[in-house]
Amino acid sequence: MGNRGRCLFCSASLKGKRKDARHCSATCQWRTKSGRTPRPIPRPYPETVQEVDLAYAAGLFDGEGTVDIARPTLRKPTYSPRHTLQIKVGNTSPGVIMWLRSVFGGSITKRLLRPPRRPLWVWSLSTLQAKNFLESVLPFLRIKQQEATIAIELQEAVMKYKAKMMRTNRWAKPFRLEEEEIQRRETLALRLVEVRRCGGLL
Repeated sequence: MGNRGRCLFCSASLKGKRKDARHCSATCQWRTKSGRTPRPIPRPYPETVQEVDLAYAAGLFDGEGTVDIARPTLRKPTYSPRHTLQIKVGNTSPGVIMWLRSVFGGSITKRLLRPPRRPLWVWSLSTLQAKNFLESVLPFLRIKQQEATIAIELQEAVMKYKAKMMRTNRWAKPFRLEEEEIQRRETLALRLVEVRRCGGLL
């Protein structure tokens, strides 16, 4: 079975490579040897958390969380659209939100609401961190399981396409995505909106 680790430079999967492979391409190998700064490899979320913690996090996410695929406005018409996976959990109890960050990473923002309402604390994850969290809690989700599945599929497509571009040395910004890839991501984004509109009952 091939190496299931990740490239030392770009963090792309090494699945299918030789067992002793440490880079996904000759380009990444050259960048490492030339002293380029390696891209940080996000740790899996989580590694040592107990099953009861995953079930509790899934319950929080089912009740208070959101899954979104952000599509920012293009700065130039020549740029390709971007689809960024984002997940959030909001709660007026800061202890719950801080626990989520301590276990799964991410960031916290505080939103002041009109009195007498208490401030809203929001925990956020994006891209690969969001995917890892969703994969961890997926077996325990009841309401947002379909949304999570679509979100994971989108992030996997983004990572696969990025690895492809790295292998062919075409990963430069700005660049245009292939039309087929844009359509694939847009279809997943629209599916997520439809599932969310129906409350996960599709």
